[in-house]
Amino acid sequence: MSVVISYDILFTAGTWSNSTGLATAGECTDCSGGQYCDTTGLTSPTGPCSPGYYCAGKSITATPNDTTTGDPCTVGHYCPEGTAVPIPCPDGKYMTNTGASECWNCTPGHYCITGLTPDDCPPGYYCPEGTGQIWQSCPLGTYSSSTGLWDADNCTQCTGGWYCDKLNATTVAGKCNAGYYCTSGSNTPSPDVNNTGVAGPCPTGHYCLQQTTTPQPCPLGTFNNQTKLIQQSDCTPCSYGKYCGSTGLTEPSGDCWAGFYCLQGAQSPNNPAVDSTGGPCPIGSYCPNGTAYPLGCPAGTYNPSTGLAECIQCPAGYYCPENSTTYTGNDCPKGHYCLPGTGSMNQYPCSIGTYNDFTGKQSSADCLPCDPGKYCATPGLSLPTGDCTAGWYCVRGAWSDQPTEITTYNYTMSSCFCPVNQTGGKCQPGEFCPTGSDQPQSCLPGQ
Repeated sequence: MSVVISYDILFTAGTWSNSTGLATAGECTDCSGGQYCDTTGLTSPTGPCSPGYYCAGKSITATPNDTTTGDPCTVGHYCPEGTAVPIPCPDGKYMTNTGASECWNCTPGHYCITGLTPDDCPPGYYCPEGTGQIWQSCPLGTYSSSTGLWDADNCTQCTGGWYCDKLNATTVAGKCNAGYYCTSGSNTPSPDVNNTGVAGPCPTGHYCLQQTTTPQPCPLGTFNNQTKLIQQSDCTPCSYGKYCGSTGLTEPSGDCWAGFYCLQGAQSPNNPAVDSTGGPCPIGSYCPNGTAYPLGCPAGTYNPSTGLAECIQCPAGYYCPENSTTYTGNDCPKGHYCLPGTGSMNQYPCSIGTYNDFTGKQSSADCLPCDPGKYCATPGLSLPTGDCTAGWYCVRGAWSDQPTEITTYNYTMSSCFCPVNQTGGKCQPGEFCPTGSDQPQSCLPGQ
């Protein structure tokens, strides 16, 4: 007896059932999404859909390719093992091929939000690998006008002399303020504190115009001990008696050298030529170390040369008034004598009782006692004052026309020329003294 088997009761491929008593093939369970059922008569799915494919349902293979029961994973999607429906690439990933089991990270310099071809990172931003909807802003102090940046270091440091005060800037914001410098990367026009980049207040010894990249040093002949100067004229001219011999000084270089004088703005301690800032000390003057204005030679000195630190003492026999450039022609006058360092023509007159009829005399010893029979009444005489008065006699060195013995008045004078302390006297009885007598004459017999 033959047995007839009905194929209707066999499960068709793409289905399965773990139940008994099924009456028809339509009661079999379709192979579920993400699974495949590759033979008939299955009591469970054969297994999961292969990576890179999706199994929509009733798939009879792990790698379906019929668009109905499944297919290779579509572009912009990925299909891990057991996928029922292609999964869109997440933010920051993409896939341009079919059959992918996972998406690629978005490439550096791009962002990915569609899952398809990456887009260039826009200006003002940078996009590291895996960037999606959130772009990274170029930081403060930088900007970028280019696309496709992938790192903050790709952003351009703010241009020297300018500042960039906004995130994701595509151009510089404005010029650095006067009194400040912005070398690169500044996020403010007045970078005092907490600023970015190489920037700051204009330092001492310098000045900074608007849009300064590098502080400019104060020029020769000036200095500056303040910050934030905005122009060259703000630099301080070098102080009187000082010199500023280099640029960018915060204080003068030092004192003007002896033999020279330094006005404001001196650039050298020994300026060889006279100009508005100083020069060699002129004749008739002297200049010690640190001189601002030449000092006139004091009386009793002279200076015939330029560039001297001290004046020369006037020699004996001459006098030198203030500011003298020479002693020549300043011979000590008659009736006087001139010691070394004499400052005026009448400084040392010959004393009373003496005279001097010569120029150029050098000491009191050069003054002559008044001649016998004469008297010298005042200091500084070049000739005796006159004859001794009749009835009186003048021995020598008399200062009165009616001399009295010095001892009578207890008079002392160290330079007295008088013999036995006497310059003359009054004629006594038995004597007579005509005008100009140098000694009494006895009356003749019978008179």
